[in-house]
Amino acid sequence: RLGAAQIAERLTAHGFVVAAPDHVGGDLFSALDGTSTGFGPTTLSTRVDDVDAVIDGLRDGDGLPSEVGALLEGVVSAGEVGLLGHSFGVTTINTVHREDDRVAALMALAGPLNLFGEAPAEEVEVPLLTLRSTEDNTIGSVGNELILSQFEQVPRDKWFIDIRDAGH
Repeated sequence: RLGAAQIAERLTAHGFVVAAPDHVGGDLFSALDGTSTGFGPTTLSTRVDDVDAVIDGLRDGDGLPSEVGALLEGVVSAGEVGLLGHSFGVTTINTVHREDDRVAALMALAGPLNLFGEAPAEEVEVPLLTLRSTEDNTIGSVGNELILSQFEQVPRDKWFIDIRDAGH
């Protein structure tokens, strides 16, 4: 939520409904304060559940304050969900896409589609935009090569942007 604030503001300015879940224990802030649960399959499963709950909440109003639910009624279309992920969030959104047919598009920022074998890139069935940063010291050249390799495996409806002199 905090890390994606500028992107969220930009998307909402263009008419998109944006929800940015906090992945407590599985985010940068948890890593910095020593409460991180790590970035393994268990964390991925929790993150997938988080995203599913957000999609459900936006569609059904479940767990939302009544005034927010009323504002969103009839605005959110469950079949037109786009997911944006950054870093480990890319693996998260691709896994959600594999399990949830409400997802209609993916935007991957500086992260691989598949880390644990759960969501092969060649099985991406929705439009995909991938952004990679050439000076990414967090994932390094190995991570950037993995991003490109997995992108090349996506069968169709895909776009790739390399951002020079940019970091993670």
